[in-house]
Amino acid sequence: MLQINHETRIHKIVGVIRVYNGREPRSIIHYGDLVQRHELIYKWSGDSVSRLGDQEYALSEGSILYIPQGWKGTYSVTTLHKGEAIDILFKTNTPLAARPVLLPAPHKPSIIKLFEKSHELWRTGGEQEQLRCLAMLYSLLAEIEEETSRQHATPRMQVILDNAIQYLNAHCFDENIDYAQLSYLSGVSYSYLKKLFVAHYGIPPSRYVIQRRMAYAKTLLLAPELSVTQISSQVGYSSVYYFSRVFRMETGMTPTEYRKNM
Repeated sequence: MLQINHETRIHKIVGVIRVYNGREPRSIIHYGDLVQRHELIYKWSGDSVSRLGDQEYALSEGSILYIPQGWKGTYSVTTLHKGEAIDILFKTNTPLAARPVLLPAPHKPSIIKLFEKSHELWRTGGEQEQLRCLAMLYSLLAEIEEETSRQHATPRMQVILDNAIQYLNAHCFDENIDYAQLSYLSGVSYSYLKKLFVAHYGIPPSRYVIQRRMAYAKTLLLAPELSVTQISSQVGYSSVYYFSRVFRMETGMTPTEYRKNM
């Protein structure tokens, strides 16, 4: 667990990088044996495995990985599925943890928005934007600390949530996802499961599905050979018009506008 409190001081943000991993599955890239600054990585889409020393961390869509500055040991990443990540590089007065920490998905929308907004601001450059990024990183760490504290659940609750997440991950791109199946798998009413899901993750199951679909759609839009209609079908929408409306509500842009901007 990350150790974040009122004494945590961020000295400097070195960079906020959005990385597209287009390497073929099972390919490996090595990053040396010493981490020069803290890294807070949000796995926007795709799947990979980060090996740090003798420990492996499986990152899927929505995962957050923290790597402390000064970490010594082998650091490599194996691609499982192509995707994107946002990596915030920074320096602090003390490490947030002695070892790397993996925070599995899903996370509150506010956390995802802070990663996205930090990258947008950093990309524009300028001293004021960098100061705003610094403020956003403090907010991001506070949100993460609050969420990890809130996500403490009883073993029974955790089983219910794990069943729900597994089902949603397996079927989130199905055209007609059956949310009633969640209550059947967990042995509780859907209203109770939804309440538990919102209390634990900050969003209802349907919202989690939309976030996953839009994240995957953004990755697919980087492939020019795919039409918007094809992408709509791949992320679970039979109607390209409805897909475009949802995409615009989530991003402020149409799929075509997003593709041109990226």
